[in-house]
Amino acid sequence: REVVLRSAQRRACVSVDKNPRPPKAARAARALRLLWRRPTNTIPMLSQALRRIVRRGNCSKRSTRLTTMTKRAASGTTWTKEVSEEGAFERKPTTFRAWINKDERYPAEGNKRYHLYVSLACPWAHRTLFVRAIKGLHDAIGVSHVHSHLDEHGWRFEGEYVDELFGSKRLREVYDKSVSGGYDGRVTVPVLFDTKTNTIVNNESSEIIQMLNADFNAYAKRPELDLQPAALVADIDKINEYVYPRINNGVYRAGFATKQQPYRAAVADVWEGLAHVDELLGKNRYLTGDHLTLADVRLWTTLVRFDAVYTVHFKCLVRIKDDYPNAWNYMLELAQLPGIGATIDVPYIQRHYYESHTSINPHAVVPPVPRHFDNLLSLEHDRARLPRNEAQAAHIAAAAAAAAAAAPQLVAVAAAHALSERPRCCVATTAAIAVAVVVV
Repeated sequence: REVVLRSAQRRACVSVDKNPRPPKAARAARALRLLWRRPTNTIPMLSQALRRIVRRGNCSKRSTRLTTMTKRAASGTTWTKEVSEEGAFERKPTTFRAWINKDERYPAEGNKRYHLYVSLACPWAHRTLFVRAIKGLHDAIGVSHVHSHLDEHGWRFEGEYVDELFGSKRLREVYDKSVSGGYDGRVTVPVLFDTKTNTIVNNESSEIIQMLNADFNAYAKRPELDLQPAALVADIDKINEYVYPRINNGVYRAGFATKQQPYRAAVADVWEGLAHVDELLGKNRYLTGDHLTLADVRLWTTLVRFDAVYTVHFKCLVRIKDDYPNAWNYMLELAQLPGIGATIDVPYIQRHYYESHTSINPHAVVPPVPRHFDNLLSLEHDRARLPRNEAQAAHIAAAAAAAAAAAPQLVAVAAAHALSERPRCCVATTAAIAVAVVVV
């Protein structure tokens, strides 16, 4: 595309010098428009810049501007680079795939030898925060949060969002440490980093959450809480194979589609998937029955973002609260599990999606948080009508009691957040106040 645009630009400049109404420039502009019959938001701007060059004949300044715009269009972000010529979003596989304990370089250890790099906005990264919280791994595994905005250079650290290990300015710097000569691939979250070897262990969320669930039990506060029991592995895999393409990745396929047919196929998959899990959750407490598993974690991180982002921004056009009541109540129950509320930051999530995806939202206008998210952790749900595993329920109840005992400290943290310049952390602050009220 860049070659074609530069060729058209040169033709336009030559024609302006020879003729006030250049036929070559007109043909070049027409060819450019035909090249992308269903252009993205970037291409119309390039076409307009080309027409201004032809009309005004000011090639020197306009040429520089057009070249800059062309380079930006060519570079893009993680998502625009993963859109095929047919206009369909195709997610690329992750790169680092080592396992704790299975690889002799990475034995399980506590004392924060291993460190997570996450974004509070990313549903894949949120999975790791969920498991870290519910297993009680805060003292064993550290975490650094990237800034909400993702620009053409990738994830960055800024303001209160800092690299706790190295003070890096960009997450790419962390990736560079893991590869001799530097890393030139995709920079994604989450990342599980080993501070002893200064290398990335794994950046595939579905594998990281399995490690957090099983390999760090010696350092977990709730080691008996198993989110992937051997008896349910086959059921978990079956659910994941259904949910991932239709819901987890389905919303992204709908949101980043640049042509009508891929978009319609994607949004139909989303609707089908949501209807199926809503029906399933009308009969079962969790996706595999009465036991909370990693399959629930993977679905929940998409559901908790749906009404705030995917309904409008990704053009999915349905709301979990209104259209899928079982899924909505299920989402509330999991959000209110001990420690999970502190991992949810809806304003941050919205800022990321609406400000970073300029191909979808070029003016970066961010809507307000939906009203039904204001009291997310105190809204009643109806999931108690369905049975759940008693042993697992006892472990979760013990975790809730421990959280209640820590209520004064949580309230102090909430007050500090309220007085800071940070936009309302929404759920984390509400969680601390809610726990305090329960204790009183």
